[in-house]
Amino acid sequence: MRKLPRLFRLANVRTILIMLALTGITAEILYALKSPAINLLPPHLEGEWIRSNDPVDLHPHNTPIDVTIFRKKFSVLHPQQDLDVTVTAFRHLKAISIDGNPLPFSSPSSWKDPIHIVLPGRLLSPGPHVLRLTVVNRLAPSLIHVASTLHGLGNVQGWEESTFEGIEWRPALRADEQRTPAIKDSFPSVPGALRVSFPYFLPLIIGLFILSTWKPGFCDRIIAPKSVRLLLLAFITILGVNNLLKLGATVTQTGFDTREHLSYISYLL
Repeated sequence: MRKLPRLFRLANVRTILIMLALTGITAEILYALKSPAINLLPPHLEGEWIRSNDPVDLHPHNTPIDVTIFRKKFSVLHPQQDLDVTVTAFRHLKAISIDGNPLPFSSPSSWKDPIHIVLPGRLLSPGPHVLRLTVVNRLAPSLIHVASTLHGLGNVQGWEESTFEGIEWRPALRADEQRTPAIKDSFPSVPGALRVSFPYFLPLIIGLFILSTWKPGFCDRIIAPKSVRLLLLAFITILGVNNLLKLGATVTQTGFDTREHLSYISYLL
């Protein structure tokens, strides 16, 4: 009978530890969702996060401020009353207008807080209209999320973006849409490279198998730490020379401070 209170105490300790862990996890999730210091795009039930359509560039950038203009053309078939639009901008909504008419709005204390804007019914006569937003971000791309009672206004289809002050317009992309740099198309995929390399590796594998059955002592010398280290250095050297020859002039334009690193290597040599 004396064991029962001890078991109860252990069960209470476990329960308290589990509750503390769940409380900490919940607090961390809420902090990530609400804190403006965390670059986590808050989820929304309607609409999509959209971003600019800039090509992937592997070069280092020195543009501290990113200014992107988003616009969407839509049509109204019947006279409309005032429409409520909710905008969330990563990070600062600088301006919003309908058909060139600026609309007032109040900047929130946190960029994660939605901005509620009213599209006046007097500006929504039947016919085509253009909703335009300017978003500013620092050391990161600008993104927006729009939700409205007007059907389709928050979908990425039809949204355009421009980083050249409205001179050149491109279709906007969903924030989670994946893109690859153009240099990727210059090289085969991993399965393709394996297919090309397989005829060269097959004789090597067969030769090592024959040596392992014919002269086990030779294989023991190959797998010795010194031999493995020398083989790895040789393979890395061959791989580096191969990549340098295939990249050519591109190697001086790709990566972080590549040109400066090569200049330093040349200085040492």
